Amino acid sequence: MAMKKQIIYPDFIARIFSTALDLSLFAFIAIPISQFCSFNLLWLFFNDYFLSNNINLHNPNAMFNSVMSQEFYEYLKAGNFNKYILFNISIFATNILVIGSYFITLWYYKGATLSKMFLRMKIVDAVTLNRPTLKQLIKRFLGYMTFPIGIFFILFSSKKQALHDKIAGTVVIKS
Repeated sequence: MAMKKQIIYPDFIARIFSTALDLSLFAFIAIPISQFCSFNLLWLFFNDYFLSNNINLHNPNAMFNSVMSQEFYEYLKAGNFNKYILFNISIFATNILVIGSYFITLWYYKGATLSKMFLRMKIVDAVTLNRPTLKQLIKRFLGYMTFPIGIFFILFSSKKQALHDKIAGTVVIKS
């Protein structure tokens, strides 16, 4: 007779610790990538400004410092504010893509992020306890927009699900 495996749902503290570890680890990856993307997007959107003001395009600090100047403010006022808005939207979208790639890729291929693997946790479908679909994982990532409020759902859920888990139909279990 086969024994039924007991399902253990990590508690609130374990989930918070896992998230904090993930964010710390991810910062080492994301910050350099984000800076690289920001530098290239800055060049892409404002190279006309940099060239007309003799800003060294090979010096990211000079470029970043120049966009804090009164001259750059005047450049924006002279009809270039739309480029500034598009630049900021591009930065936001790039950061979401980088962050999403990290989380969704690890969830999809490993069933967990690095910290969840270290803490022996994994993400599964809430009903079947099998590997979640890519669609569920994308919903889970988008559900992170409910953080930090959504994480408190863990305290009141029998399966210790955060709001992003409920949105995606996933649950975190001990592996």
